[in-house]
Amino acid sequence: MFRRLTMTMLGLALLAMAGHAAPAKAAPITYDEAVDGDLDVSLPPFVLGLGDNVFTGTISYFFNPSSFESISDRDGLLFTIQPNRRLTSVVLTVTSFFNNSDSTVSLGFTASPEVRTGITDDGIAGAPSALVFSTDGPDVSLPLSIAIPEVELGLGTGLYRALVQFGSGSNGPGVRDFGYDYTLTLGVTPVPLPSGLWLLLSGLGALAAMRARQPA
Repeated sequence: MFRRLTMTMLGLALLAMAGHAAPAKAAPITYDEAVDGDLDVSLPPFVLGLGDNVFTGTISYFFNPSSFESISDRDGLLFTIQPNRRLTSVVLTVTSFFNNSDSTVSLGFTASPEVRTGITDDGIAGAPSALVFSTDGPDVSLPLSIAIPEVELGLGTGLYRALVQFGSGSNGPGVRDFGYDYTLTLGVTPVPLPSGLWLLLSGLGALAAMRARQPA
């Protein structure tokens, strides 16, 4: 009876471990706006694969205060993290920029939970964010990268919205014409197996060994 119970518990623990460690089916994503089209939250959510998921794009802004002509390109995407996976690294790299105006601008990143009911967007809440680059700062050499600390991430299973957009800055009285080329890398890792499960497996193994040594 004891042996049967031990083997049953051991089997259940092994099944739980196997289910927890099952690899995600999705491969890492490589998306280039120049090839694949503009990044926009209207696209179906990207299912992030295990490893580095890389998105390359451009954002820009033009405004003429005399004619009120305005052209804006800000990039956003929805992404899904599969069960037993976490988003543990975000690196935003500026590869080039231009600023043909008397304004100062910066580049920023936000990621936040996306809550949806059917096709209705119910809003977003919470956002790790980073100021990446500002044209009013000292001269820097490109490419310039910034990584968001993991303590601000740890995003688990779910649907999220990410935005690459202009951050704080100052606008001059003349034409505003600026933009950035960037690469966004989202790193996904497996969730470690809970330590309690390892302890359970060790205990069951010890009990089975003790039982096997007992005389018949």
